[in-house]
Amino acid sequence: DLQTVDDPAVEKIRTQLEIPAPQGYVFVRLYDSTAAMPDPIREIFENSSVAGVTILTRYIAILDEEGSTWSERALNAQSLPRTVSHELVHAYINSKIGIPYVDQLPTWYHEGVAIYFSNSGENQAIVTPNFRLYTTPPPQYRQYALNFDYVESLLGRDAFQSLIRKSVAEADADLILD
Repeated sequence: DLQTVDDPAVEKIRTQLEIPAPQGYVFVRLYDSTAAMPDPIREIFENSSVAGVTILTRYIAILDEEGSTWSERALNAQSLPRTVSHELVHAYINSKIGIPYVDQLPTWYHEGVAIYFSNSGENQAIVTPNFRLYTTPPPQYRQYALNFDYVESLLGRDAFQSLIRKSVAEADADLILD
């Protein structure tokens, strides 16, 4: 329930942007392997950089594979909450603008907003005295994060978040570019 979930990214949208949560539930499904996914969802995860997907407004699929080593399992445990947050942002925004308008907002906007509120554009790492394991988001996700951070630095947080609020209300990403 996006009205009551205590996810940090969703709480930011509700409190900082003051966008009322859409009514109803979001179905989040964690899959332990791509083999366990239905064919249409499995196809999305053929791209190894995909960790989760929001379909339309209310269905989220996330790959939650058990790593073979302790470090892979630890890294997954570290990144899973951000992946869930990222996808919940998509569900929240998509639900607010409505299915007919989802495609009006470009990928850079959808992903930029999700990364901005979920902090999912950051590197994840497991570091021990003798071992390091890192994951980094794909280059385009890093660019989306940098773009949003840059515009926020130009405008200030309050003005930038006001533009995001307005762009969601009007389903118009160009407001951020003007």
